[in-house]
Amino acid sequence: MCADVVAQNQGCSSFTQHILRENNFVCVRYWINELTGRHIDEFERFTIQSRLAPCAERSGFANVNHYVEFLGSQTADFSLPCWQELMDAVLETETWFRREAKHFNFLKQILLPVIPDDAILLSAGCGDGEEAFDMAFECADYFGINAGWQVDAFDIRTEAIRSAKLAYWNNVDCASLPDKFLDSYFEKQESEKQESEKQESEKQLFHKHKLGIQKQGLNVIPEIREKVTFICQNLLEVHIANRYCVIFCRNLLMDMEKTIARRVVSKLMDALTPDGVLIVSYTETLEEFVQPNALISPTIARKI
Repeated sequence: MCADVVAQNQGCSSFTQHILRENNFVCVRYWINELTGRHIDEFERFTIQSRLAPCAERSGFANVNHYVEFLGSQTADFSLPCWQELMDAVLETETWFRREAKHFNFLKQILLPVIPDDAILLSAGCGDGEEAFDMAFECADYFGINAGWQVDAFDIRTEAIRSAKLAYWNNVDCASLPDKFLDSYFEKQESEKQESEKQESEKQLFHKHKLGIQKQGLNVIPEIREKVTFICQNLLEVHIANRYCVIFCRNLLMDMEKTIARRVVSKLMDALTPDGVLIVSYTETLEEFVQPNALISPTIARKI
């Protein structure tokens, strides 16, 4: 018996009406490509459908198709809240601390010793903020919190920027974070502080079982938060006025059309100071976007 018949017999609405129709999926793919340069594959259709369903429900539409048709009737002013909501839903990604940790080792061991202590760094496509704070932790550890360095962070998703500004994580795998970062750059709940004061063994247990902190939550200290500026911006449209010594732009290029990725890399390379460095993820490569003599590795390029 087909799903529609089962639904009808149970007094439910049609199952198929909740499936994102092909023509509407084509529209969503087109809008996201126009907004961000990202290519959405055919196999992502049901993922997109599941991410848009809550948007449809919050907006009072019976199903995702009515929601997409509503978007199609709106003006192409992509700064409108309805378009921001679409991007927040479709572009949702998972981020975590010390992702691809070798890049942070490279930052600490190779780059920080040769850049000024008032350097400006950029996290382009910062997600929920972990990458930007990872960069800030390394700068604070090397230069000191009170030095003139700062970190800028861009993301196109309003929800991501809102979350990043809170600098709070309730459920986070912090096992890869160095103990000194956990001790120095995060606030613990008052009850946990009191327990630590009572028994030194509690502190040792905290380091031995870092995942236990997930239940308590982590909040970056104000002194670090003040050094990181989060901005909701579209990397395709923004004019990057500052000149950065280091730019992290990871896990963005791999989903972009090649011509758009080339334009983004060119923009980011232009935003670097002389000898500044651009770093992309290990799932990406800069080899086809920059001159061979600019490459330090397939994922790292220096401005010549």
